[in-house]
Amino acid sequence: MLTRKTMARLYAEKFDMTISDAYQTIDSVIELLHDAIVNYGGVTISDFGTFKLIHKKERKGRNIKTHELQTIAEHDYPHFRAARKLVKEVNHWDFEQDAEEEDAEEIAD
Repeated sequence: MLTRKTMARLYAEKFDMTISDAYQTIDSVIELLHDAIVNYGGVTISDFGTFKLIHKKERKGRNIKTHELQTIAEHDYPHFRAARKLVKEVNHWDFEQDAEEEDAEEIAD
């Protein structure tokens, strides 16, 4: 997994800048994402994904240690959904190639 420190080093090398400047840039982007999620309910970055708040209603839950029923208050939590393009790249999916192979199989049958 890539850490903030490693990301800053790689960013600094790629754009020929100091690591300090890279940290500032990365921190600015993270702050923008944070503010967009908190103040606007989410942010969408095309070909990457969507960060948004999910609202959970109040519900009953059980304390694992005491087994007592408790009420879990309603709350929001941040959620990320990857864009289709990112999912395809992560999983090395090539839908065009798969479709061509299926067509070739149908012709062979």
